[in-house]
Amino acid sequence: MPQSIELVVRESGSVWPEWLNHSPEGDRVVISGEDAADDGPESDLSFRVRRVLARLTREGKRVRRAVVLIGTGADNPYFDSRRMLSRDVVSHMAPDSGSELLIAACATPEAQDKLLSLVGSLSDLLAGTHIDVAVRFSAPAADPLEKSGVKSTRPAPFERLHRVK
Repeated sequence: MPQSIELVVRESGSVWPEWLNHSPEGDRVVISGEDAADDGPESDLSFRVRRVLARLTREGKRVRRAVVLIGTGADNPYFDSRRMLSRDVVSHMAPDSGSELLIAACATPEAQDKLLSLVGSLSDLLAGTHIDVAVRFSAPAADPLEKSGVKSTRPAPFERLHRVK
């Protein structure tokens, strides 16, 4: 029986969500778009994902849970690349009950529509399998200060600070 693993694919600019730290899976393989050493074809995230999937297959391992973390600008024009990457991942997943593909992003409503369309584009590949598909969105912060939790405040007017009667 093949060993089950969790595969996490991180696009450049994606945020590692807190809920992923509590994953019950044992063996985890992370492929990050920010780990590319150069600009050659081997630095392409899709290429590296295919290479890792081929290695896992040779080692007798199957992806039980795949998490694709979409980078900033989830509404950018990378739909076709994301679709191909997701299809590669699904094709190497264990097709039995308990397998899951999870796509997660900080996304605007417009980007959410595109990512849901991405999931829809996988329906032919998912037909006849028991792979569950989930999409998890979080709202993007309005500015970097809001993401950090730091609150911007205004100083009190000078008159109120130094009012003397």
